Amino acid sequence: MGVLNTLATRALRISDKKSFEKEKSHLLDVFFENGYSRYMGQWAFLKASKNSLTKREPRERTPSVHLPYVQVTTDRIGRILKKHSIPVTFRPLNTIHMSLRSVKDPIDPKDMKGVYMIPCSCGTPYIGETGRSINPRISEHVADLKHRRAKSSALAEHAEKTNHHVCIEKASVIAKVSHFHHRKFREALEIEKRPSNLNREDGWKVSRCWVPALSS
Repeated sequence: MGVLNTLATRALRISDKKSFEKEKSHLLDVFFENGYSRYMGQWAFLKASKNSLTKREPRERTPSVHLPYVQVTTDRIGRILKKHSIPVTFRPLNTIHMSLRSVKDPIDPKDMKGVYMIPCSCGTPYIGETGRSINPRISEHVADLKHRRAKSSALAEHAEKTNHHVCIEKASVIAKVSHFHHRKFREALEIEKRPSNLNREDGWKVSRCWVPALSS
């Protein structure tokens, strides 16, 4: 009976008045040919006609406004909207969910891949990138400075020549980027934005059309 009820309901919903009787007659014949009695077919159409879903009219949507509750201000706005028959609901600025701390431990940005900056006491920065965690890469810079590896390290070379203090303790993450090409391009952009830097190489070349945007 479930199939009969479904087909009868469908016929009532999508058929206009002119074609309904023809569709009903066709379905009754199909039901009979498939082993159902005429009575069962008629009962399916009677049941479908009584179903309120077949006569459901589209609801008229009433516009409504949802506002964050700010004492006095929101009340005034609400009164103005109600004069125009516009329902207003309020929501709190702060919820319990916002006040609760995340159960997940925060991830240190330096434990991720990305682009980083190490400043010098003279104000000149070094821009770097790594496909590993940034923390181990910074540790390598510390070792280079400690052992004065000027040949392999731009930071060590600068510190040796100028006797400046490389502020490893102020190393910061500029961007967390895992994709290799995105990371290399971001490093090149950051170097371009800081033409006075300690980098020996400029990294990937940035098209000159981007320079006005970077300097703005």
